[in-house]
Amino acid sequence: MVGVSFRRDSGPVYSGGGTWSAAALGDSCGFQVRGSRLATAFPLDSPTQFDTTPHLAGTRDPDHELIQLRTVTRQGTWLPGDVFYLATDAAAQWFLAEDEANRQPWRQIDEAFDAPGAWLDELRSQRRIRNDDVTIVRCVLEADAGAEPGQGSTPEAGAE
Repeated sequence: MVGVSFRRDSGPVYSGGGTWSAAALGDSCGFQVRGSRLATAFPLDSPTQFDTTPHLAGTRDPDHELIQLRTVTRQGTWLPGDVFYLATDAAAQWFLAEDEANRQPWRQIDEAFDAPGAWLDELRSQRRIRNDDVTIVRCVLEADAGAEPGQGSTPEAGAE
């Protein structure tokens, strides 16, 4: 599971951007893309880090201490135009492998946005992605020209 929340800057110098905070448990990942490069990957940052025993926590009678111990948090800054992708394990591993091969996976996702099923079927038939459940959430961050800095809501997104 991975989730991220965004907050706009406030103060005398307003960049149009802000800060983000994320929490991840297990092998779902978040990716921040700025321009034409992967700026941040969390909690895993290499396709070789995926295995069959990710750090998970049960949902029945949850062990809150174990959840807290296994949850990875990250934070950073965002600028208008940054795009965040949140992906479950198979998609996250594929994303990192594609990035390592300089194939800009975010562009592939954006191009497949209107027909994701056919795109995913093709990746599976080429054995470029594991045949597993796949969820990808795409968050495009823009400056809100009509709002005062520091005002308004703090959008959140998550994938499980």
